[in-house]
Parts: sequence; structure tokens; C-alpha cells
Amino acid sequence: QVECVASVLRHRCFSLLRKHCILPSDTFLAKGSATLDKLKDLCNEGKEHPSTLLQLYTQAVLDITYSEENQLVDEDFPEESALQKVKELISVLSEPEDLVRECSINEEPVNILGAELLECLYWRKGALLYMHCHTAKERTEWLQENIAIFKKVKEI
Repeated sequence: QVECVASVLRHRCFSLLRKHCILPSDTFLAKGSATLDKLKDLCNEGKEHPSTLLQLYTQAVLDITYSEENQLVDEDFPEESALQKVKELISVLSEPEDLVRECSINEEPVNILGAELLECLYWRKGALLYMHCHTAKERTEWLQENIAIFKKVKEI
């Protein structure tokens, strides 16, 4: 199991680092990057228990995605790209639980990741969906309330 988890996590760490531009000015991205570096070292040693490795990976995922969620909020969920970004973030937030199953660990994810980390993953996915839907609904309502303005502009 340790070899499976270490092998999969080595690949996932590289992928996560490559996919998410790590900017030193962002505390959460820097923290997530440092956690991934530590995780890669532990995976190469092959001595840590799989649950420790998976918990570290989960923490890195939470830190990195937190930064990206904040960026979406700051940009008010841009209409042209927000849905795709939300899907990507939810996919990344689902990875730790998926890894537990993928590595054939005969334990429930809560027993491997811990209740606190698993709850954070679920909460963050739900909050992300809520924020995106709320923003999209506000846009629609605003457009419906202000359609007369658009009609006037169109007539000019």
C-alpha cells in the first residue's frame, strides 16, 4: 500500500505543482507548495504510513484550492470562465477521497484522512458551488431588472 500511495502521490504532486502556478507572494500557494515538496520527499523515502501521506496531500490540495477560490471570488466569478474553473476545483478537491479508493486501501476515507480534513473537503466543495450559483443568479436577476436599459441602448 505504501508503494501504491507513494507512486500515485509522486505523480499527483508533480501534476498539481505544474497545473497551479505557485507564486511566492501568495501565502496559501507557498504553503501548499512546501507541503507538496515535503510530501515528495516522504514518498521517495517510502517509510511513512499511507494515511500520513494522504493527509499531507489533502492539506496541500486545501491550501492551493483556497487560493484559487479566493481569486474567483475577487473576480466575481467571471461569466466566461467560472463554471469550468469551479468544475476543476471540485475535481481537485475530490482527489484525496478518490486516492483512498484508487489505492485499494480497505478503510473508509474518514479513517484515513480524518473527519476534520474530510469535512473541510466537503464543505469547500459545497461552498464553492453555492458561491458560483449565487453569483450567477444575481447576474440573471440584475439583467432581468435592467432589461429596459439594454433595450434603450439598443435603440440608439
